[in-house]
Amino acid sequence: MGIKIRYHDGDPNKGIIYDWQHIRKEYKKLKCPADVYYPLRVDFDKAAYDVALSDRSQGKTTNPILATMIMHRDYGTAPHYLRQHSDMCTPKMLRDLFSTIQQHDYIKRVWGEQYNDLEYHAKRWWLLQRSPDGDIIARHNLPVLTCFGLDESDALKSTYNSPTGDAVILDEFISSVYGYSDFIHFQDILKTIFRDRLSPIVWMLSNTINLNSPWFDELTIRDQINTMKQGESQYIETALGTNIFVEILSPKISEQRQKVNRRLFGFPNPKLAAITGQGTWATEHYQHIPPDDEKDPVETVIGNLYIRQSGKYVRLRLVYRESIGYCVYVTPATRIYDDSVILTAGDISDPREIYGFGPKDSRLLDTVWRLYRANRWYYATNSEGALVRSYISLVKSMQRDRFMI
Repeated sequence: MGIKIRYHDGDPNKGIIYDWQHIRKEYKKLKCPADVYYPLRVDFDKAAYDVALSDRSQGKTTNPILATMIMHRDYGTAPHYLRQHSDMCTPKMLRDLFSTIQQHDYIKRVWGEQYNDLEYHAKRWWLLQRSPDGDIIARHNLPVLTCFGLDESDALKSTYNSPTGDAVILDEFISSVYGYSDFIHFQDILKTIFRDRLSPIVWMLSNTINLNSPWFDELTIRDQINTMKQGESQYIETALGTNIFVEILSPKISEQRQKVNRRLFGFPNPKLAAITGQGTWATEHYQHIPPDDEKDPVETVIGNLYIRQSGKYVRLRLVYRESIGYCVYVTPATRIYDDSVILTAGDISDPREIYGFGPKDSRLLDTVWRLYRANRWYYATNSEGALVRSYISLVKSMQRDRFMI
C-alpha cells in the first residue's frame, strides 16, 4: 500500500513506528457497525495494553483481528491470537474465528481482489485466493494470524521467533478457572514474541465481566476497576510505569435483544450480566456479618488469623454466637501484629506467614476450613468474599501444578 516503514532510532531491532492515524483511517474504510467495539480508541503511543470488558456480541474478537489485518497488509506485522489453553486453539475450536469476517466480505475490503478466503493449518490462519470451483489459486506467503495457548509458553521460549510480531490478542482472558501461572505464562509469551522491541501492542478481551478475577490483581488495576461502570474507560499506570487502557463497554441492548432477554434470560442473577448486557459486573454475593444484638453477643475465640492476597489483608475472626454457633467473621485489615498468623499464597517473607491452607495437623486451621466448607463464614462486604475466593482458587491451582511436577 505504499507505506514507508520507519523504525525506532532507525533500528529494526527496536521495532516499527506505526502511523496509528493511517491505521485508523484504513480501519474506518471497512465500515464496521458503529455500535460494536472500536479497537483503535486507545492511544497506543501511550499505552501498550487495551483491556476491553463487556457482555457478549460486541465484536471484541472480530474487530481487533480486522485491525491486525491492516497492520499485516501495510507493515508486514505478524499478529498473534492467544487463549488460556492450547486445546482452545485446535481447528475444531477455532473453525469459526473468521466467520463474521468471511460472512461480511471483510477480506475483500482489506485485500481487494487479491484474496477471498482463509484456512487454518498448523495453528496459523492463511489467506487464500480460491477459484469459483473452490480450488486454491494462490496463498499468502505469511500467516495472517498465529494461535497459541498460554500453556505453551515454556515450549516457545527456546524455539519461537517473530521479528515483526507486534500485535497480540488475548481472547477470553477471564474464565471460570484461573491457573496461578496464567499471568506469568502470558508475560513469558509476550517476551518471546516481542523480544526488546518498543512497537508491540496487546488487546486483552473478555466477554465475562467478573469482578472476582485474579487478573485484575495481577495487572494491579483492581482498586481502579472496582469503581468503574459500563461505558467508562481510563488509563491506569502501574507502580513500575506500565500504562494500561481499561474500558468497560456500554451494553448493546437492542429491541431484539430485550425480547430475547425476556423470553430466555429473565432471571435476577448478576452472573448473567455477560449474557443479557444488563448490569456491570457478574458479581458473587456473599453472606454478610449479622448485625450486632445485645441479646446475642459475639465472643471472639481466635482473632489473630489473617489472609494476605494481592498485597491486601483480611482478618479471619473465629467467633461464637449462641444463635449461630461457631463461625468466622471476615473483615478488612489495614495492619498486622507481632502475634498475627498470616496465610499467604505468595513467597514466605515473614516468620508469621504460613503457606496455602496451612498444615493439616493445625487444630485451629482445620476448624476454620471446616467452617468454610460448612458455609459458616460471614463477610463485611462482597469485596472480602471475592478476595477469599480468589485466594482459595489460587492456592488450589498452585497445589495442582505442584502435584504435577
